[in-house]
Amino acid sequence: MMELIGMGGYLRGKNGMEEDFAQCLSKEIERITPEEARRLMNLVYRESFGKGHISEKEQEEAYHIYEKAGNFVYPNLKRWRKWYVRYWKCYL
Repeated sequence: MMELIGMGGYLRGKNGMEEDFAQCLSKEIERITPEEARRLMNLVYRESFGKGHISEKEQEEAYHIYEKAGNFVYPNLKRWRKWYVRYWKCYL
């Protein structure tokens, strides 16, 4: 997701580990509420650093938030970046 939103010019210089990342994400990507941004960060941290994996329901929740970000960024990308996102990276 970080690469995708970075391609759109959003959250440059951020890596997702900043303390204020959820606030910045919801401010930049208007479709994502502050609560969704905090929830996404929590799920990513749990999956990355916790014991075990997040549930399938939680994975779907994280993907839904990711889709919101992608659908916000995608229409504003240049044509070659749209191709790259859609067909090379298969982000959306």
